[in-house]
Amino acid sequence: MFHKSFSKKDLIEILEILNIEIEDVKDYDKKQLVCHFQKYLDENAKGLFLPNILFIDTVDQLKTYLCCINQSKINTAQTRQLIMNKAKKLNAYCKNGCSFSEATYTTIEDILEDVNTIISFGDSPTVRKAIHGINNDPKIKDKFFPVISEKCRAKMEEKKKIRQAQIGTAKVTHGHFVISFD
Repeated sequence: MFHKSFSKKDLIEILEILNIEIEDVKDYDKKQLVCHFQKYLDENAKGLFLPNILFIDTVDQLKTYLCCINQSKINTAQTRQLIMNKAKKLNAYCKNGCSFSEATYTTIEDILEDVNTIISFGDSPTVRKAIHGINNDPKIKDKFFPVISEKCRAKMEEKKKIRQAQIGTAKVTHGHFVISFD
């Protein structure tokens, strides 16, 4: 049931965030921890969680979250390198005016294949930028939406609010003013 991309440390962090009590959680190896976690989920099938940074409210949402790939990390260095290379290649294609060349792409099918490969790794800014660029390509009618974890989405919203607060606001002063031109 649990996706293999979740490490023992990730599972312990989820337990702490959701206030799930499992005794001696740090003494177990990953396999034992998964068994105890699964047992807890089976026994508390109707459980509810307090608001948290993972935006998980019910046990069903938690099960869905644990079944999908862990967005906070890409499994291996090899996979990470592959995803980043494809995203950078897509970014180069978009920067060159979405035109085909030998250095980037020769067909739309190649582009769509790379987009479908990287779309599930939306926590990476490079991937999000590449998919945004592909969505602006006039030759591709379909729109793509990267898979972004709720934790990353919350961080992005917080950064957006900070940027908006830093943008100057207009101040209107009422009264009588004299402007003279010499």
